[in-house]
Amino acid sequence: MSTVQDHRTRIRDFLPIVHLSTLIESIGIGLFLTASTLYFVQIMGLSKTQVGAGLSLAGVVAMACSPVVARASSYLGPRRVLALLNVLRAAATVGYLWVDDWYGFAAATMIASLADQCTPSLIQTYVGTLAVGDLRSRVMAAQRTFLNAGISVGGLIAGAALGHTDRSTFDGLLLGAAATYVVVAVVLAWGDDGTAVRTRSESFQAPLRDRKFLAVTGYSALLSLWNPLLNVAFPLWLITGAHLPASYIGLLYAGNTFLCVFLQYPCSRYARTLRQARYSYTVSAWSIAGASACFLCSGLTADGAALLCVTAAVVLLTFAELFQLGADWTLTYYLSPEDGRNSYLLFFGVGRIMGARVAGPMIMTGVVLAWGSLGWVTLVALFVLAGFIPHFTRDQHFRSPSLVD
Repeated sequence: MSTVQDHRTRIRDFLPIVHLSTLIESIGIGLFLTASTLYFVQIMGLSKTQVGAGLSLAGVVAMACSPVVARASSYLGPRRVLALLNVLRAAATVGYLWVDDWYGFAAATMIASLADQCTPSLIQTYVGTLAVGDLRSRVMAAQRTFLNAGISVGGLIAGAALGHTDRSTFDGLLLGAAATYVVVAVVLAWGDDGTAVRTRSESFQAPLRDRKFLAVTGYSALLSLWNPLLNVAFPLWLITGAHLPASYIGLLYAGNTFLCVFLQYPCSRYARTLRQARYSYTVSAWSIAGASACFLCSGLTADGAALLCVTAAVVLLTFAELFQLGADWTLTYYLSPEDGRNSYLLFFGVGRIMGARVAGPMIMTGVVLAWGSLGWVTLVALFVLAGFIPHFTRDQHFRSPSLVD
């Protein structure tokens, strides 16, 4: 019978299987993210509209397949499913080298997106089988640090290589990304399953009947708007609203990554209990409100003042990310039953994806940027009010001796 002693007790115990595999995988992600869009447009000859349509379709298909992944994880365990997803992602990445039309691109992207969207939740599930208590959130914070560091390394390598934008360069970068995914699959194949609970009765519909979990999922989806704010609204607003040179985009993104690498783990210590997690959600919401106010001010000022406002906005969005993730890890671990964690965490991931990748970009382009100053004022008001929502709940609603301080 599994006991507490089956669990790892220190952060460094997770280095070989969780953190090392994350670092290797994220280097591949960095290579792919930096080179893929240019490859699709310049080498494959797709239009930007075709690329966007393919990515959106792939995201929808991946969300629809989440229940299948949850069921597979229940049968096989999250580690084996993670290994399989990395093999599929490697195959899809190599497949890009042989397709030359939109349909082939869409097919490969659907497979890659399935791995991209399901991997974070499965890693969290896997960590849950290896650790107990607040160590889970600490391990996830360290894992996120390795993720950001790896993406930065991969991006730098790809950026240096793209000084030569010929076909062979792109082929080498995509093959390099695929190779990292294969290595990760091998590392995971040699891992162990901890105290994983497998069951054939787990249902993806269970989270839909859990009102507490639905409420947290919906609130986290709202906070996930920091993502399209940073990745969609920020670069467009910097050029069209703040009227600053596009060269600042890369510098500010680098600053965001630097802060994430060095502050993710320290910030996670403020979300290790249920009460702290509630306060962290408030900090995240009000950080988004502050960032929106800074973007608004950047459009009303010029030159140095505008740059200062945009920089402050990026810093605040970084803290919105850091505090939201820490709270997410603590609350989802507590609210998801051990024998149903696969479906709960994958469902929670779908909620975040809806906010960050489906509804978020449309809100940013169709509402916030389209309305200009009124759009930013609306976001400020929305997230100021949203920051009060966690204070209407009490720790008794999520009572746990190990998490309530």
